[in-house]
Amino acid sequence: MRGTNIKEILLYLLGYLLWVLNSALGLLGILIARAVTAKAYITLRLNPWAFGAVDKWGFFLLGLVWLVFVIACEAYYREGVNQGKLWPRVARVTGVEGFLVGIGYVVERFVV
Repeated sequence: MRGTNIKEILLYLLGYLLWVLNSALGLLGILIARAVTAKAYITLRLNPWAFGAVDKWGFFLLGLVWLVFVIACEAYYREGVNQGKLWPRVARVTGVEGFLVGIGYVVERFVV
């Protein structure tokens, strides 16, 4: 069994803190995607009776995607600490996630 030092413990704690923050950002992305879907559905004047089903099933499916993201992100960050590559991995995940949330926000505010 290898010895752990304080620096490694702090990196793991930092990795998990960043994982929680990325999970929260992903949840925000889901809520924005739900709002965009609802506004688009109303704007396109689709079947009002099917709106509830589309809203709930869409939210359920997005929730499943979010859950897979959270699990994969935790493993990705943990391995990043083991390999000494935490920061590039955090930057990659946060950059892509922030870009997608930003696009969703712009679409919600200005397009739909």
